[in-house]
Amino acid sequence: MCAAAGSDKDHVLIILLAASLCNVEFKDGGIGIVAMLYRSNYLAFVGGGRNPRFPPNKVMLWDDASSNIVAELEFRSDVLNVQLQRERIVVVQRNKCIICSLEIKPRHLHAFETADNDRGALALSGGSQSSILAFPGRQKGHIQIVDLQSCVGLSAVQEPQSTSAAQPAHRARSHSRGSISVDSG
Repeated sequence: MCAAAGSDKDHVLIILLAASLCNVEFKDGGIGIVAMLYRSNYLAFVGGGRNPRFPPNKVMLWDDASSNIVAELEFRSDVLNVQLQRERIVVVQRNKCIICSLEIKPRHLHAFETADNDRGALALSGGSQSSILAFPGRQKGHIQIVDLQSCVGLSAVQEPQSTSAAQPAHRARSHSRGSISVDSG
């Protein structure tokens, strides 16, 4: 079992890796978002809570084996979600989905505009042969699906309009430190 959880109560972060328990503790601030790279020692952190450990507009890549931050990505606005994949970091902001390379000196690869996405909705799926990313499209009620292997849009799925306001609409399922500053303005 693998799970990661951040705390907005200032300093607790618990990581469960397989059968072992790892506790990374930042005594000087909270973690709002945690993403784990499969069962590896790499984690992505974004500060959160009343006293964030890191700015909410930065993604910090943590190597648990060395207990160090090995890379950081800085954006103009707050990060709402982060997902890690073998070769990529996917970052969600209110109106943008940004893809960067997962390496010590991350590179900006692609950016997609979205409709308002204040909850950071994102789905990332993939194996060795494919990698599919789904996130809100440019128009409300649309979903954009991107094949990250070729980085092309596969389709834009529109949410059907309900006939009654009370009836819910159908939802689609679906120790050097490098840094990058991404213009997402």
